Amino acid sequence: MSKRTGSAWLCALALGLSSGTAFAADAQLVADAHINGASSGTNNGTAANLAVDVSDTALLQFDPSTLPSGTVVHANLILYVNKATVPGAGVNVYAWQPSSWTETGVTYINGWPLVQSLTPVNAAPVAVPASPDYLVFDVTAAVQGWTIGPGAPYGSLAVGIVPGGGTSILLDSKENTQTSHPARLDVTMGAVGPAGPQGATGAAGGTGPAGPQGPAGPQGLAGSQGPAGPAGGTGAPGATGPAGSAGAQGPQGASVVYGNGSDGAGAIAGLVDWRSDPPAGTLQFTTFTVAPGAILIVPGGTVIRATGNVTISGQVLAATNPILGLGIATSAPGCDTVGLQPEPGGTGWGSSNALTARLFVNPGANGGGAGGCGAGFGGRGGGTVAIVAAGAIAIDPGATINADGLTMLDNNLAYAGGGGGGGIIVLASGTSIANNGTLSARGGSGASLSQFGGSGQMFSGAGGGGGGGIVNLLAPSIAAGTVLVYGGSGGTGETQYVGFAGGGGGSFGSGGGSSDAVHTGGYPGVSGALFTTIVQDPATVFLANLHVN
Repeated sequence: MSKRTGSAWLCALALGLSSGTAFAADAQLVADAHINGASSGTNNGTAANLAVDVSDTALLQFDPSTLPSGTVVHANLILYVNKATVPGAGVNVYAWQPSSWTETGVTYINGWPLVQSLTPVNAAPVAVPASPDYLVFDVTAAVQGWTIGPGAPYGSLAVGIVPGGGTSILLDSKENTQTSHPARLDVTMGAVGPAGPQGATGAAGGTGPAGPQGPAGPQGLAGSQGPAGPAGGTGAPGATGPAGSAGAQGPQGASVVYGNGSDGAGAIAGLVDWRSDPPAGTLQFTTFTVAPGAILIVPGGTVIRATGNVTISGQVLAATNPILGLGIATSAPGCDTVGLQPEPGGTGWGSSNALTARLFVNPGANGGGAGGCGAGFGGRGGGTVAIVAAGAIAIDPGATINADGLTMLDNNLAYAGGGGGGGIIVLASGTSIANNGTLSARGGSGASLSQFGGSGQMFSGAGGGGGGGIVNLLAPSIAAGTVLVYGGSGGTGETQYVGFAGGGGGSFGSGGGSSDAVHTGGYPGVSGALFTTIVQDPATVFLANLHVN
């Protein structure tokens, strides 16, 4: 994880803290390793994965001096599980400061005494996902006890299994170049100063000027009606007057596309997963915000509507496609089960449908296609999410909306599966879209060459990368910013090993094929597409209700 530096960012953060607002910042990850009780003298500081099981404990060391001085409002430890052999009873997290172990010097002999007497930070064991996904811990209480800001010593977090729970997982380390999801310590900072003493009572002011004259009194009673006069004769008809000018056009009525605001103001803070804890309403808000440091996970096909503004300052993660099928691809990737030949990736929808893709505003639940070789081997396709607002949509610096296809990195399996195709992100605003963060619908990477067969005499080829997804932006004014829709990379392999592998899943871009006799690894997926449509009212586009599911 790169360290966020630069005078411009520090000045902006200092200004935000001085005004009492909250800002999210990452403490720099300086070291990670796992220690193994069965090999107590071995150092594992440069491994690509961090093992957590009955023999292994993962150690993470962060530098809180990279954070500005202030009050810790919230802190999340975010990890990426790239393999879950046995989910088991879950894991615990332990914390301490100061921390002086080194990445290339720590072993079980000198590292385990730092952890063994500590009490877990979490009140209850934290469950791990059964397939590759993010794992988030609330470590606010622990980090609030640390020294923060310039000159602060290193602090450490350790991840170990629940005793007797049988959990066995692999986490990405900072040396992992496949999925590249190293550990993050995401801290929300705020400045809260003490209340000052009450000032003395000031002297009484002078007499002000006389006020304006009061309104006229009520009208008196009407007098009695006089007698009626004689009726006059009928006058001649007058000439017809000219026609009056047309009146101004009335205001346009509210569009049903932006919802009716019946759920009021929506605000997301902390970790919220709508898959397991869905909201009670119909996702029709007046305004909608995701706070700094917050993470919102939504199921595929989610549409968030707002009659006012939408502000994303944290993370919105579209859950991967729950169906191991085509998604929006037009053909499925192949999977060689007999070890004889390379297999193609899934054909992307965009190869012949670029026009309809630009008008693709209601994608439904299915996004990117799954990687070749199916459940347990191919990566799931990216999910879908749409945000539709009558007001402005703003993605703040450091914030993300993510619909990436997943990477399949399991080794020692029967097949090297393909990466999942990227998902779909739709943003539509009746006012403007300003992206100062990141919108990502990338294809997942293919699995690398795998050794299996007991004696280690059989090898698979390498899987293809997933095709890139779709990001569709519609508004009168659009600042697209950073948008990632490229295809996933192919897995690494060797030219002499072909077969037992799958192609990448398709999306807008086609998935890459598995390795063959002339290519040292799987082929990368084809890039997806970013569409920016300047339209005064995107509601008119939604009337078509175009989808392919």
